[in-house]
Amino acid sequence: MRVLFFLLFTASIFGQQLRFTGSEISVGTGMIFSGNFVEAQAGDTLYFGQLVYYDIDDGKFYLASVDSSNHFETILAVVAEDTTYPDIVSRFLIKGFIKDTSGDWTAGSILYTESSDEGYGDAVLIDEDKVYSTAGYALDTTTIFVDPNKEGYYWDNLRFPASVLRLPGSSPPTATDYVGSQVLAFPTNADATIHFLVQMPHSWIEGTDITPHIHYALSADGTDPDSVRWVFTYSWADIDEAIEEPTSANVTDIVTSLVDSTHYLLDLGTLDGDGKTISSILLCSLTRDISEDDYGGSIYLLEIDIHYLTDGKGSRQELVK
Repeated sequence: MRVLFFLLFTASIFGQQLRFTGSEISVGTGMIFSGNFVEAQAGDTLYFGQLVYYDIDDGKFYLASVDSSNHFETILAVVAEDTTYPDIVSRFLIKGFIKDTSGDWTAGSILYTESSDEGYGDAVLIDEDKVYSTAGYALDTTTIFVDPNKEGYYWDNLRFPASVLRLPGSSPPTATDYVGSQVLAFPTNADATIHFLVQMPHSWIEGTDITPHIHYALSADGTDPDSVRWVFTYSWADIDEAIEEPTSANVTDIVTSLVDSTHYLLDLGTLDGDGKTISSILLCSLTRDISEDDYGGSIYLLEIDIHYLTDGKGSRQELVK
């Protein structure tokens, strides 16, 4: 964030007077770049400013997309030629600045890998459980600070093993010896509930959604038809915000083809994080509802976890991101 602040401060002070301090190379009308670049063969027909990835198998750069370059699995760069063609040795900017007077970026936006002619855009952070690589920052409508291999965004999880969950005074699951350890067994003859509390960490990207999951095993193979009904509740409050009545979600898990002594994961849904901040608290419960459940065995709960997006090691201020 310090780098982004410095770049945005520089752009706001100088505006159209922003100047590159290194060697400025022009590759066509209104197209210049400055910074660290490498020379290698192109694998596609490529144009100035496009995000590309390095294919280690053939040593060439290809147009990047969310499918080719997500998860930080390869070197990313930006094309520093007006136009280049397959097998032509060309320049690729690893880190620096590009300026294209035909650009129309939003000043201050972070640029992410996406499926587009440029290979990046300013509207995508995550889609279908993928976290996309960052390409850099738009300093103004025509100038981009290229930094595609910086540390970006990742999934992490908050973990709640069965051994630390809170059990109610009535109708709790029972601690059961299992494979040399102990798990919580949710029975078939009565509803059973557990409780747990969550505090969102300082590394969380405020306002982004979170997804709770359970890890479990079955006591016996599923048969047809077999399903398990879970009721998940939560109340989510920021500091100095009223704690509201809980929101409830019913989740049906079809276990017909599942077998015993196997580790499974069940998604409990997505919780909308809009407006929520670090150190906010969730008060949660999870119940096996046997009235809507036709699986005849116990469910062995191994752990509950919450997946969240992180953008760093913590916050720059004690209580503010």
